[in-house]
Amino acid sequence: MFETELKFQIPDARLAAVQRAVATTTATTLRLRARYFDTPERHLARAAMALRLRLEGERWVQTLKGRGDGLLQRLEHEVVLDGADPSAVPALDLSRHDGTPAGTALRLALGDAASTLACRYETDVHRTLRLLRHDGARVELALDLGEIRAGDATWPLQELEFELKDGPVDGLLALAARWVERHHLWLDVRSKAERGERLASGIVLGAPVPAATLRHAEDLPLPEARRQALAATLAPLLANLADRADPRASGLAHDEQVHQARVGLRRLRGVWKLLDDGGPTPAWMAGLVEAFGHLGSDRDQVVLAAQLEEIGAAPTAPLGTAELVERLPADAADTLAPWLRSPPPQRLWLDLIGAMRATPAEAQGPGAQHGSGAGPSGQDAAAVMLLAHVRPRLERLWRQVARDARRFARLADGERHRLRKRLKRLRDGIDSLRPLLRPRATQRWLERIRPAQEALGLYNDLCVSEQLLLKVDGGGAPDPAAAAYALGWLAGRRAALLTDGERALQRLLALDDGEGLDLWPRRARRST
Repeated sequence: MFETELKFQIPDARLAAVQRAVATTTATTLRLRARYFDTPERHLARAAMALRLRLEGERWVQTLKGRGDGLLQRLEHEVVLDGADPSAVPALDLSRHDGTPAGTALRLALGDAASTLACRYETDVHRTLRLLRHDGARVELALDLGEIRAGDATWPLQELEFELKDGPVDGLLALAARWVERHHLWLDVRSKAERGERLASGIVLGAPVPAATLRHAEDLPLPEARRQALAATLAPLLANLADRADPRASGLAHDEQVHQARVGLRRLRGVWKLLDDGGPTPAWMAGLVEAFGHLGSDRDQVVLAAQLEEIGAAPTAPLGTAELVERLPADAADTLAPWLRSPPPQRLWLDLIGAMRATPAEAQGPGAQHGSGAGPSGQDAAAVMLLAHVRPRLERLWRQVARDARRFARLADGERHRLRKRLKRLRDGIDSLRPLLRPRATQRWLERIRPAQEALGLYNDLCVSEQLLLKVDGGGAPDPAAAAYALGWLAGRRAALLTDGERALQRLLALDDGEGLDLWPRRARRST
């Protein structure tokens, strides 16, 4: 079975108010002490699974959790160990999960390593439970206060979970939104098991989660294709932002997390524009723009710092060149994490989670009447309809790219930046439709788009660094010579980067023999 829940972290300043709100006269409290098991090679952690024995009050429960959608749902199977002595830890028995989807996934993950399972970390939590009804949904609130332990290391737990017991998911999301506004909770998609694994491994900051490469199955009608694309992109985005928002990881480098989060935001915007049905633009699109701006300011300073370090290493560079980044008017690194924990982005994430869910109306959307999913003919019809919808959009985007690529040398920097963004959208759009396109042609186009995009990206980084340095210089840097030297160094690189961009774009233009994008299978060409 799947459990549907959302988990939020509680700011220290709001904890007392949250405790009062949850611990009403109808609430119940119990102590939960759990042991989590894995192999020395971390078979379960690598499969995003967690296996535990937990003492819940006076009863033992063995629980297996598996990979879900990374947002709302997670595979779970639990077995109450009737008759087990509360004072003694019972033996772990994998057969308790046999015959279930979770049990099958467990056996596959472990292979022949089941005999090496051992306790890797523990949790000790006091949980307060309260049941609420909201907009037709029955939701259980679970306030968890305690810690994770792995040897002598500990990780404090201070979180509030919203679990849907029955009723519509919209009711769960609406209730969570109200509590976010009232108590400034911030969404955290990291599980206790994930944090326990980090603690046991001596890691605070997790590895960045690559932004998903979008994939469409051939039998998906347009609304379902859009929903799945949104969900696939949103899950890694939220995983990266959870680390960036966490005060516990303050002061650590989050450069790659921020980069992957920006890629995820860009793909969210791009997939909606590619697959929208011509209806009104959703309100959350404006929120994506704001979020992208906050993350962009953070990354701009990272890029400038890296370039200044390189410039400062030159024998002729004035002292203090590498430290110029500290003289910027405002430090994005000081403002991004607090913003990520504030209510506006939390409302945005909840809106996106709601948008990625399928609705009954969508299930009967375009393609369903053609027998989508029922057999080859239905799959073919759905794929043709999807391609007929997106082909003119991608063709129009390519024409815009080609027009600007041909006159690249005469473009202003702002126009070159616009060209780079269009290249990204073109690449993401083609990549997201790979299963429906001609494989060799698709690979050929992606191999030419990628270096052009990267060359323009390096040029854009130079332009951004120049603008930031001008702010430093204009603000009265302690050593004006250092800022002037850095600006001169960047100006010297400009011509070479422009040449690289021009060459990459010319190689891309060479693919167009007058037919535009030659990616479309015969069935799609016949339908348009």
